[in-house]
Amino acid sequence: MYDLGEFYTDLFETAMEHDEMVLEVQVPPMPRRLACAYKKFNLLQNDMGVIGVATKVTLMQVEPLPTRGIVLGNAGVTPIRAKSAEAILIGKKPDDAIFAAAGEAAGFRCRPRVRHSCFRRLQASPD
Repeated sequence: MYDLGEFYTDLFETAMEHDEMVLEVQVPPMPRRLACAYKKFNLLQNDMGVIGVATKVTLMQVEPLPTRGIVLGNAGVTPIRAKSAEAILIGKKPDDAIFAAAGEAAGFRCRPRVRHSCFRRLQASPD
């Protein structure tokens, strides 16, 4: 059994031995009031994503965010957990400014596998 954070080791490489195969994926039940989202950013509608972002937070209206997770896909050779961005959310009340700061911190971990000019055009897109 592999922890997902240790499963991917390099581009198109996993921690599995050549004679192993995935038979099952176990996903723990989501706690109450946990929200998850995934957004793929791409230049063309049906094209490979320039970058993907998966997030999870515990929904609380006024209390600090106790559960948070930010993972970047296609931002490097393996999925990247943006721990510095997650740390920004610890003990903070949810608002647009704190989410923007976490997004900015996550961006520093990105190393997209597409040409730099494509990534810059995507940053300028309104979506």
